[in-house]
Amino acid sequence: MKIGQLQTIKDFNLSSSAVKKKLKKCYGNKIPYQEMVILPVSIFNSPLLPTVDKQS
Repeated sequence: MKIGQLQTIKDFNLSSSAVKKKLKKCYGNKIPYQEMVILPVSIFNSPLLPTVDKQS
């Protein structure tokens, strides 16, 4: 079962200074742009996960 969509790091908008700073901190000068990642929001938005309790 696949929940969410895998993407490469280069698929995202990396132009923000905060994002650049975080990438530099995590990877230094060797950012693995081809690395496959999944964002938590991609998992959260999956239609395969049912809503258990929704408060209005």
